[in-house]
Parts: sequence; C-alpha cells; structure tokens
Amino acid sequence: MNNVRKIRNGLGYSREDFATMFGFSLYKIENWERGKSNPTRSDLVLLTLLEHNPTLVESIAKRVFDRIPQETKTNG
Repeated sequence: MNNVRKIRNGLGYSREDFATMFGFSLYKIENWERGKSNPTRSDLVLLTLLEHNPTLVESIAKRVFDRIPQETKTNG
C-alpha cells in the first residue's frame, strides 16, 4: 500500500513512532512502504480510518497507549 508513507508523514510520525502508537510492527511498515507486502484487512481498516479521520483515531490510540504499562510499550 503505497499511501502508508503518505498517511504516516501526514500525521508527522517516524516509522517507529507510527508503529508504536498504532500497534503495527516496524517490519510491516517498512515492507508496506517498500512495496514488499500488503496490509491485512484489519490493517487496512485502521489505515483507512487514519487517512479519513486521523484526529479520532489518534485520540483513541493515545488513550489506549496511556493505559499500557511502560515495560510493554518499550519491550512489546
């Protein structure tokens, strides 16, 4: 999906921060952006929501992220 980079850059995230905030693996994002693989259906749903309503998705993701124990954020 070649607009993954566009979505991510439009939101101002590095690959690593985008992966962390929205629950993607960094490996997946790199492969999507390089055209080596395609997002799953569930990934496409989230990416489409990010593309069309980023404010809502970011606010939900931040609330969820804030509830995750610190060790899970960095090691998970």
